[in-house]
Amino acid sequence: MTSSTKEDFECLPGPSDGITDVAWSPTADYLAVASWDTQVRVYEVNSITRATVAKAAVAHEGPVFSVCWSPDGTKLASVGADKSIRVLDVASGQTIQQQNAHDAPIRACKWTLVNNQNSILVTGGWDKQVKYWMVGPGGLQPMGSLLLPERCFAMDCIGSLLVIGTAERHAVIVDLATNPMQPATAPAGTPLKMQTRAISCFPDGKGYAVGSVEGRIAVQNLDPTKQSSNFAFKCHREGTVAYGVNSIKFHPKFTGTFASAGSDGVISFWDKESKQRLESFPSPNVPIAAMDFNRDGNLLAYAISYDWSCGHEQYNPNGKNAVMIHRLHDTEVRPRSSAFRRR
Repeated sequence: MTSSTKEDFECLPGPSDGITDVAWSPTADYLAVASWDTQVRVYEVNSITRATVAKAAVAHEGPVFSVCWSPDGTKLASVGADKSIRVLDVASGQTIQQQNAHDAPIRACKWTLVNNQNSILVTGGWDKQVKYWMVGPGGLQPMGSLLLPERCFAMDCIGSLLVIGTAERHAVIVDLATNPMQPATAPAGTPLKMQTRAISCFPDGKGYAVGSVEGRIAVQNLDPTKQSSNFAFKCHREGTVAYGVNSIKFHPKFTGTFASAGSDGVISFWDKESKQRLESFPSPNVPIAAMDFNRDGNLLAYAISYDWSCGHEQYNPNGKNAVMIHRLHDTEVRPRSSAFRRR
């Protein structure tokens, strides 16, 4: 089945260049958007009136690659090519920054709550390092770092589980509660044969899904007794042409459902337990560069933007860059497995 996008609406005013990341606040319908135009934009989204209001902006000195919210929704972090971290305090509108936080561009940032009490900002860079930060009234305080086998290409964490996908297909698993300075197991290759593009942790923190540039996704359980449930499958393909998987996100309510977005311009919803596709968006003939579910799971933000998967030769300076909001219905994301779980 195919979902309808005719009622989707756009966040305005939109970015003037390619979009790299989108992230919903965990406490309200505020959406943060990162862009190559060096800006982070924050929108307030009203799905009833189909209106968006620009609420805040944060400027970097280079392209912005990743944004994330603090677990309580009071702060927004952003990182990018300028090797700096910016943290916006939502209430005051003030921004603190850490210049040269890494020795190379910072590819990803995630904010997590370890053991339901310690709020940690995690950043992963092309300097082959993951760094941990505490954000307080005095600014950003470094808490330690982890050396990676290669550059960070994708990263996600939930609770104490941190998963980093690097160049050369390494997957690094870290238990933040016990030893954040060392991998929980020796870094291993992902089940996929090509470069890692996206990673998303299971909502229960017991595994992860990883996507690659060749249009494949692997679902990996970390419980040794459930290794037989691991699987990989082809997706985002048109005939013999394979497209990269740019983003993977698990649904916050139907936790067995996840979405994938690709360079083919398609978003698909998948049932992890029954290993079936549930629904898909029709292709807008432009890559979907990033996406995210809001906290209630009734809205999906997705970014229509060139993702550089075909190199600079295919770049169109007049191409569309837009962040769209899709109102979800349970029929699109409800798992077909009889014992689906709801958070």
